Amino acid sequence: MFYKTAIESVSSIEDAKLEIERQKLREKNIVAIASIPTSFNTFLLSTIKEYQKESSTQAKFFFDDALSPEICEGLRSGKYDLGICSKDENYSDLTFLPLYNEELVLITKKNNELAQKDKVSLKDLDNEDIYTYSTKSTLGKNITTAITAKNKNIKIHNFAKDELSLASSVIANDLKALIVKSVFLDHFDLKQIQVDLPRNTRQVYLAYNKQNIKNQEVKNLINYLKNKKGSK
Repeated sequence: MFYKTAIESVSSIEDAKLEIERQKLREKNIVAIASIPTSFNTFLLSTIKEYQKESSTQAKFFFDDALSPEICEGLRSGKYDLGICSKDENYSDLTFLPLYNEELVLITKKNNELAQKDKVSLKDLDNEDIYTYSTKSTLGKNITTAITAKNKNIKIHNFAKDELSLASSVIANDLKALIVKSVFLDHFDLKQIQVDLPRNTRQVYLAYNKQNIKNQEVKNLINYLKNKKGSK
């Protein structure tokens, strides 16, 4: 009984601290945004710049890079106002609005036989070992589903949490991997090959927790992003 009461008291104190921090951010007109790393260069920063030009906003935008599960947890707790991430069905309390799709490519070392091609179909990968993201992530699940729908003979290995770990593993072990096409790949001496996967295999969402949206600047940005969705 004492233990339960103590835990509840600690939880109440933490909730109170979090609400104080939220209030400080609202007073300072700060919008806290967490995003998957690939979105910063391709979508997020350019969109925020456009928003600043087109609106009379006086808000300051603070950013954090994280993977989708961490972003969703942060939205649930109130750590972040907005998230750019995958949709996660485990977070039914959050709102997810589709923004754009990211291209997926097959990467190999440049001396691999597949590196002679600029584009492959999933049929071309029959009986190949293909490495990709962990199925703990929505992206890993979606890639696995898309591959098996077209070619059940591909041997899929789900292990990576992000682009850097996948690309590094390809370099070290001469693997073939399906990965989000991003600026990070430009730092690796790898061949990027187009693959005939559905365009929406990797869909990126705007996510937020309606219960925590009390800053008018956040509401304005949400409305702006709603109008932007699908334009990329």
